[in-house]
Amino acid sequence: MTKEGKNSLVFDTSAMLKLLKNEAGHESVSTILASAVGRTRCLASILSIHELVWSVGRSDLKATASAVSYFEEVLKFVPQDSKDAVNSANLRLRYRHLGLSSADAFIIQLGIDNAAEIITCDKAWLGVKEAKVRVV
Repeated sequence: MTKEGKNSLVFDTSAMLKLLKNEAGHESVSTILASAVGRTRCLASILSIHELVWSVGRSDLKATASAVSYFEEVLKFVPQDSKDAVNSANLRLRYRHLGLSSADAFIIQLGIDNAAEIITCDKAWLGVKEAKVRVV
């Protein structure tokens, strides 16, 4: 990933789901997203589409298309390649004690590579020293 001069945010799937499901704290995600769109690069890992479809589709298969469509309008889903796979695996190995999933590591690595603040619901991510993490 190439770092750009413009401020960036990376949205974790957990924050997207919090917003979609109107869970406690969804207002924070909504406010962050609304204030960032058009002024900040709003990114997400392509893996988040998989997680959104899986999470939403288990309870309401018809809602998956609208959920993905909404986030595709406001976020740029970034494809990740073999270099990202190696870097995220190494990140996961360094922070084994945090119990990061592969998807977690890819999303965190996306944030690191883009010098972006990562918006998540996962407090464990605060333990990744290289990452800028905001828990909502």
